[in-house]
Amino acid sequence: TGAMTMTDFYELADTTREGLIYPARSMKVDLEKAPQLPLTNYMMESPVLDADPCIGCSKCVDNCPTNCIVMDLGPQNKKMKSGKVRNVENPYFDYTICIGCSTCVKVCPADCLHMEPISNSSSSGLSEEGASNEA
Repeated sequence: TGAMTMTDFYELADTTREGLIYPARSMKVDLEKAPQLPLTNYMMESPVLDADPCIGCSKCVDNCPTNCIVMDLGPQNKKMKSGKVRNVENPYFDYTICIGCSTCVKVCPADCLHMEPISNSSSSGLSEEGASNEA
């Protein structure tokens, strides 16, 4: 090809830089001929909330890397350990986004979150109720 490469000594290259450029059309994949793989959720565990000890601090929401947790209205007029009574928001999980990293469990100061194995019958990580978002 006549192209030179820089080494301790000059030598001829097998290809030119232009020869390494491929048009997008040449990399097109025919999806009808591609092997069809089943969609699988590789996450082995998902976070589950025990609502009683939850103090609604939202540390799980603030630390979630995928933003799959939202705070929603929880128990009303809940008596806290300090004796105060207040309305509490509880975390709800979108298990279609959750990656099972357990960051929420690690940062929870009330220890109200724990990880549970996902059943084989549910490949999406959702509970039997479906889109209830309650675990």
